[in-house]
Amino acid sequence: MRILVQRVSWAKTFVDGECVSEISKGILAYVGFCESDTPDMFSFFTAKEANEALPDVIKKFEYSLAKKNDITKIEKELQLTVSTTNSFEKYMELKQKLNTAITKFYQSVEILESTGVMIKSIDQGLLDFPSKRFDEEVCLCWKHGETEIKFWHDKESGFMGRKPIEVDDESLV
Repeated sequence: MRILVQRVSWAKTFVDGECVSEISKGILAYVGFCESDTPDMFSFFTAKEANEALPDVIKKFEYSLAKKNDITKIEKELQLTVSTTNSFEKYMELKQKLNTAITKFYQSVEILESTGVMIKSIDQGLLDFPSKRFDEEVCLCWKHGETEIKFWHDKESGFMGRKPIEVDDESLV
């Protein structure tokens, strides 16, 4: 078992091979425990499998989004407290609350990613389901608010390169 302490940022950052996000000016935060150093088994989604998984994925995404919003709210409260009071007690109380919120957010991200999706942006509500089209690795693309997976894109083009999935597109594994 190892303890994860990572630099937190909204921009994608990698620490010890783990993809993390920073929330502000280089705060180091306790993220949690990792029982194993080995990742879960990876698999590709068919369009049908992605759509079957989508209701559960949406629920987990919305939970992650709520946890991220909690962090933003506490950060604003913390910044206001720092600029308006000289109370170490209030600062430490809010800092601990922020650390707890960050931990819950990362736990929610871990739960979401355990479904097999790749988070492209919590803020923009973008998730990709790894898939294959013939021998090419591609992504089945979902945006928050959509009720089914209707688009795919190659790895390089991202969201802007979305193409509709054909009804009879047997090429997507």
